[in-house]
Amino acid sequence: MAVSHLPLTERVLPAGNWRWLAIAGWSGLPFVRIAVFALLGAAAGLAPDAGSLVTGHVVGGLLNASVIALVLVGTGIVARQLDRLRTIGGEDTERLVRLNGSITLPLVIALLLVLLNTASHVQEFGLQAMVAAPLVFVIDFVLTLLFRIPQATAFYSSVIAVLTVAALGRHKLPGKFPEDRSLGLGSVGELLTTILVFYAAVFIPVLVFGTSGNVSEPRVTEFLLTLAMFGLGLAAILLAVWRTHRQMAAERSRQVEAARARYAAAYRRAVTDSDPAAGWALQKQRLLLDGAESIHQWPFDDRTQRILAVVLTGVVTGIVLRLAALLLGV
Repeated sequence: MAVSHLPLTERVLPAGNWRWLAIAGWSGLPFVRIAVFALLGAAAGLAPDAGSLVTGHVVGGLLNASVIALVLVGTGIVARQLDRLRTIGGEDTERLVRLNGSITLPLVIALLLVLLNTASHVQEFGLQAMVAAPLVFVIDFVLTLLFRIPQATAFYSSVIAVLTVAALGRHKLPGKFPEDRSLGLGSVGELLTTILVFYAAVFIPVLVFGTSGNVSEPRVTEFLLTLAMFGLGLAAILLAVWRTHRQMAAERSRQVEAARARYAAAYRRAVTDSDPAAGWALQKQRLLLDGAESIHQWPFDDRTQRILAVVLTGVVTGIVLRLAALLLGV
């Protein structure tokens, strides 16, 4: 893969065994941030002791740590799969894949996320407290920015991947049947499946643990808002692949229609002709019809379809169970 196509985190992470050590260290930043903020905040008089500043942030730290580890692994996989789509759509997809190597845009997204965190500090401690103890909040700002970078990069890479898939829908199908039942778009299905797997892996813990607590209107509302965000992401992926699906469905219909016409002709001959060759011709046309009907209407091969079914089943089950638990006050 060209260096210019590598996302920001892939440029930073080392290769080999050091990569996993770096991922572990980066994933630990949320806990470092909590500990530093608690110690410095207590020393600056923001709270009577460090423990009171830690309370309520442990779950958030665990969620952030798990998300960082997942996205650091997933962003590299998505980047490699995305790189395989560069030439399918010609100049359009080539240009989009190059955008995946942007450094500025992920940093801007990370900065916006940190500013939201700063706004929550203003609401919690007040602007005067932040002015009185600037070092505490400057260090917190820097540490938060560092662990938001992987999340922002993963979000940006996912957006680029979805836009690339959408761009492919404006081009002719790259493959033909019977050489490929996915009509040359198996790599698209693999990319979307990878995104969905990591997307679900990131959101399910947030839905389960990020909305834990006794049932209340704010808690249920928070769950529903998080669920709505998850649904919007799924809708964006579906919309991106819709044109490709329509092309694949049209090609399948064309192949099936032609095969049915040949099968009908062979059937009529077999009915009126006692020659055994007519029976063999009918069986042949039946097999050809089965083959045409096996063309995929979505860019997912059999293996990725099974993975997708398992992931979506798990997601729906988790959502139903969490909503039931909230309504029961668990």
